[in-house]
Amino acid sequence: MRYPVTLLEEGSGFILNDVQAGEDLKPKKLVYIDITGRWRYANQESLLIRPVTGITLQATKKGLKIPVLVGWGIVGDPDWSWTPGAPLYASNTPGEIVESNISGYAQQIGSAYNNKKISFNVIPLLVTDFILSRPPEGGKKITNLWWDPDTQEIVTDHQ
Repeated sequence: MRYPVTLLEEGSGFILNDVQAGEDLKPKKLVYIDITGRWRYANQESLLIRPVTGITLQATKKGLKIPVLVGWGIVGDPDWSWTPGAPLYASNTPGEIVESNISGYAQQIGSAYNNKKISFNVIPLLVTDFILSRPPEGGKKITNLWWDPDTQEIVTDHQ
């Protein structure tokens, strides 16, 4: 099965627009949903209990709703300068992304599509653990999900 994705700089993929910010948030930052159901900055040091679930697409103030790319998609920033194809990780600094792996437990949040865009993908953590590993009755478990840069689509082994 294939899911086309348009390569928009501002963000393409699964976007949630109806969740409030739990703190003031800047654009293009890694976030998770806290126990009150609000977005907060994610970081490498707290990944075991609060893994990255999304990346902000705009800035907002605490208590306001914010669009967040969740699971998978493409997002860009003209100020980024990634090495194309490099894996990207949650940083020790809340909300930040780094290109080099950090010592200890690290969450890879995707890879550099090119020097200004990233292929964001935390679906193996989000979907495989919570949704795809528990398919509806009669449904099939999806075991593989990947980005195909040639066709610019998300591909699964689900038929």
